Amino acid sequence: METRIQRPVFSVSDENAHVVGLGKMNANKTGKDVKRAALGDIANNRLPSAGLNQSILPKSKLPVLKPGFNLTKTKSTTVSKSKLTSLKENQVPGVVPQKSSNLKTIIDKTRTLKIQHKKPVIERPPGVEDIDKDDAKNPFLLSAYTMDIYEYLRSLERSHPIKEDYLKDHKEITPKMRAIVVDWLVEVQLEYRLLQETLHITVGILDTYLQSNPKVDKNKMQLIGIAALFLATKYEEITVPSADELVYISASAFKERDLYLMEMEMFKKIGFDISRPISLNFLRRFSKAAFAHAEHHTYAKYFLELALIEYKLCHIHPSLVAAAALYLALFVKSTAEEIDESLWTKTLEYYSGYKMDDIKPILLVLAKTVYNARTSKLQSVVQKYATSKLFKVSMHAELYSDRMKKLASQ
Repeated sequence: METRIQRPVFSVSDENAHVVGLGKMNANKTGKDVKRAALGDIANNRLPSAGLNQSILPKSKLPVLKPGFNLTKTKSTTVSKSKLTSLKENQVPGVVPQKSSNLKTIIDKTRTLKIQHKKPVIERPPGVEDIDKDDAKNPFLLSAYTMDIYEYLRSLERSHPIKEDYLKDHKEITPKMRAIVVDWLVEVQLEYRLLQETLHITVGILDTYLQSNPKVDKNKMQLIGIAALFLATKYEEITVPSADELVYISASAFKERDLYLMEMEMFKKIGFDISRPISLNFLRRFSKAAFAHAEHHTYAKYFLELALIEYKLCHIHPSLVAAAALYLALFVKSTAEEIDESLWTKTLEYYSGYKMDDIKPILLVLAKTVYNARTSKLQSVVQKYATSKLFKVSMHAELYSDRMKKLASQ
């Protein structure tokens, strides 16, 4: 077998890529030979061959070695005393320069420097506990910025509202159709083991699109739901289900091209904005303020997913729904027979920003939704939370007790 020797290929820099001509050609050489020789000279940092027009030579910022330049001769460089003084003044405090210091030595020594973190002083009302006091040394919890972050999330939910009863402008889409699609999306989320955040974002995209486009064909509701999920996975997930997988799980009711076109239409219709916060983000903060147990938090997550299906709650701010879900979880695990304001402590009121009077109207609607969940035809959320991983909270008798029935009937 013939062995072919691969020659090194020289590349011209971007600054020299604009050469369009090479001048007059040498009579003894072809055009290709001269051009190849010129490119080789430029790549080797030498002056081009004599046959080229010097006026059109490409300008290069690379230093050009002049003929006769001796590489062995180097000029002795001296550093002035003023420069040495400025270098010493700019040294990192606590790091002693060494003649043989390397990068690892410098890094190891900078780690020993003591940096003082000043936590901002926040005045809290009497009786309100500081729930972030133990998080100052945890860089992942950002305790110094937590209050500002949640204030920003509140501004986002105010700037991205869902109108109350927005489906009244639709001729074909009904709240029942919306509930069926959301219930089916819960099954898809379970099938692909997607994050719970992805499900909440999906429903938010769905509602935002439907309220901005009243002329939606009811035959496209499944396509709209899966396109919203497709968008949400790209925003939240690390591994995104492929388009053909989503078409397959939809029983091939549409083609991949239809999914891509609907995704583009939805993204354009919602203004390329998926920054509307979800209730799950607020719930984590409120559960921390309530010093809730894992079972309390799981109850509240179950209530929030039931709220996603409930059309009467889709226009409520996510933070308010999260507050109502947490109070209902605290109520279920307590011995109170009626609404007890003492469950909503001053610490919860301070960090949530809601009083009991703000929560009560949403609480009654949510309690009715939870109480009727077992007898509903839409059972995806109930079955999801009937597993041991989620403490089987949907099967607990407390949710269907007489006091829950009394609360749901108000």
